[in-house]
Amino acid sequence: MNLKKIKIKLESFQYSTLYLSEKKFINNILKDSSILLRLSIINLPVEKKIYCVLRSPHTDKDSREHFEIKKYKKIIYIFYKSNLSILNLLKNTDLKSGISCSIESF
Repeated sequence: MNLKKIKIKLESFQYSTLYLSEKKFINNILKDSSILLRLSIINLPVEKKIYCVLRSPHTDKDSREHFEIKKYKKIIYIFYKSNLSILNLLKNTDLKSGISCSIESF
């Protein structure tokens, strides 16, 4: 049996758009589920960056504001058994703006 694997990495600054795009990928794959062997979804840790900014430029050093940027990530592994091009199904998926997607085939 010729087993093939696809790795899809999704990144976004908003969790809701990441979740919706993940569901779109899964629905496109399940349309042709005869070639699908296994599908696994991995939630990666949230990457946080925190910035500290002084409110007052002159006297009050204790007055500060904190801002943070969170980056959410998911990896989807698809194992399939056919020589059919499942990559065409994935490349034709419409994603919302704000989603970074990379597809690798093994």
